[in-house]
Amino acid sequence: AEILRSRARQQAIVDATADGMALVDASGDVASWNVAAESLTGIPAHEAIGCPPPFPDEQGRSTVDYQTATGRWLEIIASPVAGSGEMVLDFRDITQTKRLEEARDLFLATTSHELRTPITVIKGFAGTLVHRWDDISDSERREAVSTIVHRTESLAALVDQLLLGSTTDAGFAVDTTAFDIGDALRGALAGFEALSEGHRLVLHLPAGLPLAAGDRGHLDNVVAQLIENAIKYSPEGGDVHVSASHEGSDIVVRVSDEGIGIDEDDAQLIFERFYQAGAGDRRRFGGLGLGLYIVRRLIETQGGSVRAYGTPGVGATVEFTLPVAGAELPRHGAETASAQRDS
Repeated sequence: AEILRSRARQQAIVDATADGMALVDASGDVASWNVAAESLTGIPAHEAIGCPPPFPDEQGRSTVDYQTATGRWLEIIASPVAGSGEMVLDFRDITQTKRLEEARDLFLATTSHELRTPITVIKGFAGTLVHRWDDISDSERREAVSTIVHRTESLAALVDQLLLGSTTDAGFAVDTTAFDIGDALRGALAGFEALSEGHRLVLHLPAGLPLAAGDRGHLDNVVAQLIENAIKYSPEGGDVHVSASHEGSDIVVRVSDEGIGIDEDDAQLIFERFYQAGAGDRRRFGGLGLGLYIVRRLIETQGGSVRAYGTPGVGATVEFTLPVAGAELPRHGAETASAQRDS
């Protein structure tokens, strides 16, 4: 009777623990499967007992992380029972810990990527002033300094956001306001005029574009990333067209190049985190596969959508949408502007 009471107490303790616990006999089959094990794996005791554990072979390791078919992460600790050939498996849910680790890694990668664009523009204009000071006019020098100041302010604002914390999965808060999409695109192109040797940046703005609803600061980074990609994937030069149009309840912005293009399969995947297109010559351009992922997250956070399309060897287009703010700007004439850096 005492032995039975002792076993009952032990079983009650095992069943009450939040950790999944299993006893594996010398033949490798499950002999005991507690209530938490059922909850964590979704496998009832009558299906688990008498079968091998539903976990990978530890291969001599005492601790292993395992992801179930449902996406849940488990940390499995294996402890041998001396002299019996049996093994006790203790496993706990570490899904939240894994998500925090992924969020931390993504935050660090996203931060470095977001900082890179304004720093690149500042470096480009500063280099132009240093090496071509006597070759450019006073007005061009003033414009370069003005752009450096503007990008420095954007950089400072970005650092402030990092210090204050974040509210989005991508690591940045979004402040939605109504703004002039035309002004935003002009500013983005101005920041790349000095960096686009061999390329002609062309802006197309129709008459009467309404205000867009979104975060103007993040839009600068989005457009700059798309222009930078268009230039990078057009190694032979050519035109980079940036356009905006009012379509239904959205403002649609398109950035098109005349570069190596993109095939249909890659167009469906390039917005995924860390994705690198595997076909053709795209591998030689390097990169972490984060730029377009950041673009997608920032645009979707602002209520928009993004997609890519193109033809290999001909060029590619990335377009994104932002909601119309509801108040239209004063109507003005259509505009086509271009800029080309002197060789």
